[in-house]
Amino acid sequence: MRSQAQNTRYSETALIDYFVSLDKCLSNGTEAKVYYVKPETETQIYFFAGGLPLGDKYEIMIQAMAKFILPSQSRKTSLNTGIVYLRNFNTESYSDYFGIIKEYDHVTEIIEVPVIIQYDFLEKKIRPYIYGGIGLAYKRETPFPGTTTATGLQGNFGFALIGGGGIEGYVSKKVFLKIDWRYDLLAHYPVIGIGCRLK
Repeated sequence: MRSQAQNTRYSETALIDYFVSLDKCLSNGTEAKVYYVKPETETQIYFFAGGLPLGDKYEIMIQAMAKFILPSQSRKTSLNTGIVYLRNFNTESYSDYFGIIKEYDHVTEIIEVPVIIQYDFLEKKIRPYIYGGIGLAYKRETPFPGTTTATGLQGNFGFALIGGGGIEGYVSKKVFLKIDWRYDLLAHYPVIGIGCRLK
């Protein structure tokens, strides 16, 4: 059994088989019983707020998310859901009836309920990650100047494909800094901010 230890794979089945065989060896062939309880799903709840000004452009993100991890499958993979608020601002141009180029402030706001799968490449203080999934989103944006509804913001509901990635850096067990880039109904600017894990 000592020689088999180095060649035993690091998996639940292989380790249980090894210790059953080891117990039989130590107890002179008597029947061995192994009691194994799978670890329960871990739930983490966290808040995050961030933004990034880019000259005359900026992006704001606020999240309240629940993260579900099944340790028996993978500690690096999680199912995440919650609510996300995004505000995107930039300056765009258009040509009026006389062909004159004019600029206007274009604001897009998105309130989203995502269901995404996240994969963390590392389980350390610095954690690069990627994610993807779907979400139900409410989008409001500044209408194009000259339209009949060019006052205020226009809004509508819809489904969104979500993808993105970033890096989390934990400064303590509960507090982390994060850089995140996201695509859903539009390609957002990256954001930098601070988060807090409540659970």
